[in-house]
Amino acid sequence: SARPFELMLGKVLGGVGVSLTGSLVYLGLSIASLASLGLTGQIPFRVIPWFLGYLVLNNLMFGAIFTAAGALCTDAKDVQNVTLPAMLPTLIPMFVLVPLIERPLSGFSTAMSLVPFFAPTLMVLRLSTPAGVPGWQPWLGLLLVLLCALFCTWVAGRIFRLALLAQGKLPSFTQIVRWAI
Repeated sequence: SARPFELMLGKVLGGVGVSLTGSLVYLGLSIASLASLGLTGQIPFRVIPWFLGYLVLNNLMFGAIFTAAGALCTDAKDVQNVTLPAMLPTLIPMFVLVPLIERPLSGFSTAMSLVPFFAPTLMVLRLSTPAGVPGWQPWLGLLLVLLCALFCTWVAGRIFRLALLAQGKLPSFTQIVRWAI
C-alpha cells in the first residue's frame, strides 16, 4: 500500500541512520581523543553541523540513486555497467580538491561547490579552509542538495517500481528516462 516514493524514502532513510550513527561515533571518539591530548583547539567545531547536514542529504541523494541502479540490475554484469555512471558524481569532486583548497573563494570553487552532486564534499572542504566562505553559500548549497535529494528519491521510486516489474535484460537509457518521466 506504500507509494514508490514512500518505499524508496524508507529504504534510503535506513541507510542514512546507519551512516549518521557511524559518523557520530567517529566524531565523538575523535573529539574525546583530541581532548585527552589537550588539542581541542584543532577541532573545527563550526564545520561539524555543516558536515552532518550535508552527510544526511548526501546519503539521501546517493542512496536513492544507487537503490534505483540496483533495481535495474538482474546479474553482476549489469551492476558493472550501471555503477560507473552512478559513481561519476562522487568521483568528480576528488579531481578538483587541490585547486579548490588553493583558491577556495574563486569562481570555479564557488560554482563547483554549488552543484548538488558535488556540494556535500566540496562545500564542507571549503568551509574547513582558513579563508572560509560567504555565509549564503553553505545555505544555498544545502537547499540545492535537499531539492536534488527529494527529486532523486522521487525519480528513483518511479524507476524502482517499474524495474521490479521488468524482467530479463537491462533496460536501455531511453527506457530508464521514460520510466523516470
